[in-house]
Amino acid sequence: MMIAAQWIALCTLLLFHQGSGIFLERNCGVADSSVNHTPWLALIKSKANNKFICTGTLINKRYVLTTASCLNNQHELFVCLGKCDRSLENNSSEIIDGTLAHVHESYLSSSHQNDIGLLGLRTDVEYKKHIRPICIVVNPQEIWPKSKQTNLWSGIKSVPKSFDLACGGLPCKSVGNPLSIPYKSQKVQHGILSYRNDTTFAYVYTNVKVHADWIVPRALDIDIVFPK
Repeated sequence: MMIAAQWIALCTLLLFHQGSGIFLERNCGVADSSVNHTPWLALIKSKANNKFICTGTLINKRYVLTTASCLNNQHELFVCLGKCDRSLENNSSEIIDGTLAHVHESYLSSSHQNDIGLLGLRTDVEYKKHIRPICIVVNPQEIWPKSKQTNLWSGIKSVPKSFDLACGGLPCKSVGNPLSIPYKSQKVQHGILSYRNDTTFAYVYTNVKVHADWIVPRALDIDIVFPK
């Protein structure tokens, strides 16, 4: 959990990098449903065999947020943005090569703890009506002051109306799919689909807000060390 000094430092960085001070990107989480109701959804595929690896979300012009399990031991990935559910070659989709992948340093494949990662993009994304970033909260306590801070949620079989599982024509069971909630007129990413429990068959999500202080500096390409 970020202390006051960390929060001030991140706010300063966000303002310098055109963030809102609350969200990583100023104009995030807004979709034109007539064009694309999930303009932040990204397909991550292998360049070697064009195989689908997982999904993710565009969070700014240079990074896609997904799971560590998706990026771990993967090489030469590319991302499809826009309307990629039917074809990767149409006027409504864009293909961008991936570069450096950040996998959480404390990721444990055996327990799925810290199952979160970032895939860098080789070129900046140009925002359009059908390609836009989802909102990432810099300091979750600003929006969810009493929310429970846990690494993973489990048992999500039926989702409250406040949560959005729209997957843009893709299977909602794909690893990396976002769980979002509305904040005023914007969509804020709340979770990332990590896996499905073999016993309960419940979908288990990585808690994004717990990892805000890991996501933000890396997404801004800033080497910042917070005090313990």
